Amino acid sequence: MILILGGAYSGKSRMALAMANMARQGLAQAGRLGFLETIPMDELSESVQLRAKNLRAERSAGRGTWVQRPAPLDADGILAWCEREKVGVVVADGLNLWLGYELTTKATSCPGALLERHARKELDNLIKVLIALSNTACRVIVCSASLNEGLPPVHESGRLMRELLSDANQKLAAAAQVVCVMDAGLARGIKVPQGWTKNIMPDQSQGVWPQVMLGPEAARMLWPKG
Repeated sequence: MILILGGAYSGKSRMALAMANMARQGLAQAGRLGFLETIPMDELSESVQLRAKNLRAERSAGRGTWVQRPAPLDADGILAWCEREKVGVVVADGLNLWLGYELTTKATSCPGALLERHARKELDNLIKVLIALSNTACRVIVCSASLNEGLPPVHESGRLMRELLSDANQKLAAAAQVVCVMDAGLARGIKVPQGWTKNIMPDQSQGVWPQVMLGPEAARMLWPKG
C-alpha cells in the first residue's frame, strides 16, 4: 500500500493518479485502474467539484482503463467490486472527505457520543477493508489529509474529525509500505523500503536526517513486474 498525506491542494490526487498509471505498467496481466469515489459530486463545494471533474477528465484521457465505483463509499462491497471489475490498481482518494461526509450526514440522527461511535466503527471497517485489499494481488493507493497543523478546532465536530482522521492515518501508515507527504506538488517520503536512496537531500554530513524525495516511479519501484 502507498499512503499519500498532505494538506488541501498539495498535489495528492495527481500524484496518486500518476503512481497508479506507473503501477499498472508492472502488472503481469492487464488489470484495470479502479477509482473509489468518496462522496457524491453534488455534495462537494463548487471549487472542489471543478477539481474533481478535471481529475475525472484526466483519468479518462490517461493510459489504462479506469473504472469508477460511485459514491457514497461503502466499505462492505469494495473487495467484491475490485474482483468483479478485474482491478489491478485501486486509488481511494480523499479519506478526509469521506469522514467529513459521514460526520455531516449522520450528525442529526447520531448526536453526541453516538456519532463518534458510528464514525469510528465505519472508519475502522473501511481501514480494515483497504488493508485486506492491499494483501491481495491488488495494489492500493490511499490519499488522506493531514489535519494536525494550525489552531485546534473550536467546534466539537472539528475536534472529532481531527482525532479520528489522525488515528486512521496512523493505522494506514503502519500497514503501508510507502508513506509520503505532499507539499507544493512534491512528495517527501517519510516511510520507504530499506535501501531506497533516490534523490537524498540534504547532505548527511550536515548532521540532518536525509529526506527521500519521491516521484510517480516510486510505484514501479515498489511493485516491479509481476
